[in-house]
Amino acid sequence: MEADVPAEGRAAWFDPDRADDLVLGANKDGTADNLVYALFDRGQPHETGTRYLHGTYNPNSTQSTGDRRPRAVRGARGGDTLRLKTDVSLISNATASAFYSFETCPTRTAFIVMDSCWGGGTPILDKIEANGLVRRRTGDDFTKPIWAGGTDGSLTGGVTRLNGAACDGVTTGFTGAPEVFSFTTTNDFPAAFFGSYKNKDVEGGTEVLGEILLYDRVVAGAERDRIECYLLNKWLGVATGGVCDWRRATVTGAGTVAAARAGLPAFDAAFTGTLALADTALAFHVDTAGMVTDALALPAGAALALPEAGALTVSFAGRPTSCTLATAGAITGIDPARWTVALTPTFHGTSRLVCTAGALRLEVIPDGTVLFFR
Repeated sequence: MEADVPAEGRAAWFDPDRADDLVLGANKDGTADNLVYALFDRGQPHETGTRYLHGTYNPNSTQSTGDRRPRAVRGARGGDTLRLKTDVSLISNATASAFYSFETCPTRTAFIVMDSCWGGGTPILDKIEANGLVRRRTGDDFTKPIWAGGTDGSLTGGVTRLNGAACDGVTTGFTGAPEVFSFTTTNDFPAAFFGSYKNKDVEGGTEVLGEILLYDRVVAGAERDRIECYLLNKWLGVATGGVCDWRRATVTGAGTVAAARAGLPAFDAAFTGTLALADTALAFHVDTAGMVTDALALPAGAALALPEAGALTVSFAGRPTSCTLATAGAITGIDPARWTVALTPTFHGTSRLVCTAGALRLEVIPDGTVLFFR
């Protein structure tokens, strides 16, 4: 989801899937075959100060020669270099010198959706000359290392990832298919160009570019995983294991859902399948009114399968009391006698776990309780 793309430290967000961010300018050098485009930072006003990618498009070319098009559809193509700028007056300036100008964006973490089926090219550069921090990849072999020989250690010594998994960019190439390429540097990287100007169909190595995100800070851990999941789902229709937040999903129908409690989805009232909970350690909380604030509750037609043995912890805001921890149409698998029970705060008395056909209960009997039997 777009909400998984944090705003903090986000220096630029170029999304060719948003037609409103694409602006048509003048024809470079006055020729009809070189239409100038500008892809603006996502959702930002088209005014000076807003970063954009500047490119041209030759609609009559059968090759990518001169094709710097940030397409307004998925699978956006930057066959030649896209240049980062902020001066919007350059969009309507038809001179070559105006087009060839560029600015840099200090970057620590970048996410680039691309397709390396034609070799992968060089997705991001600080300069188009051969002596940049990123050395240009050549040829049409996508298996060649992501970071060509001579690339600066601030990139090769950082974190490089493909499709949500870390890789060694010094020895690992691209996949030869649509992918999400991301990296984190050890120092600020002056991002300025997207796609090497040498990468044309006639020379091989052309890159295909899609959505691009630049951050001026290190993005790592779960935050990075969520961004990659958003991009993988949007552009490739896939998600990496353990990344997506299933708490936003609602499950219906039948079948078995195997999950851990921390990432449980919601269950529709019509769900008639089984939730197989993997946790062998469960914790619940009870408020001062004796209500379990985080009880497990499944629809009446569903079953809850719990591990046979485990450890249960119940924390009370007031005096410990008996309570229902889980309800379902049926509860299976568990042997209450093989679960240890711990209560907080300190409790003097007896407690035990009881499982009936459709409820898991904690029974609490304080010391000194007198039981009358009739």
